[in-house]
Amino acid sequence: MRTRNKILKIENLLFTLIYVLFIMLFLNARTISKYTGEALTDGNAVVAKWDVKVDTSITSNNISIISGTTTQDYKLQVTSESEVTCSYSIVLSNVPNDVKVAIDGGTPKTPSDNTVTFDNAGSFSINDSELTHEHTLTFSAPLEANAVTNNQINLSVMAEQIN
Repeated sequence: MRTRNKILKIENLLFTLIYVLFIMLFLNARTISKYTGEALTDGNAVVAKWDVKVDTSITSNNISIISGTTTQDYKLQVTSESEVTCSYSIVLSNVPNDVKVAIDGGTPKTPSDNTVTFDNAGSFSINDSELTHEHTLTFSAPLEANAVTNNQINLSVMAEQIN
């Protein structure tokens, strides 16, 4: 008799578990189906043009600096034909630690981890009539600078949309 009671209890427990599982699956499927749907519509998506370029061909790519006595200018142009307002930073990497760089006659910066960054070097508004900005990078080295030859400095312009 005890064995029969145990079997009935196990059967009741299994039946209850299967019933609860069935109810949970039903409610879960109903919940998921509530939040899915479909709609058909016509419309247009407007996408703004994004086009910021840098031109370094207006000056020589060879820079020669004699420590403590000379500076060398490097000119570049940043042009935007974007349909959005944007700002940009100029990033120089692989700059020797003894070389200082200034932009547009500003205060020279010393590289940090061989990188010089000029944040917010310029911006373009969608209402600007001037679509090209010319910048002058001035390279210099103090008298005690180590000799560096054939060092390739990488230049990047990092632009981002403002609004």
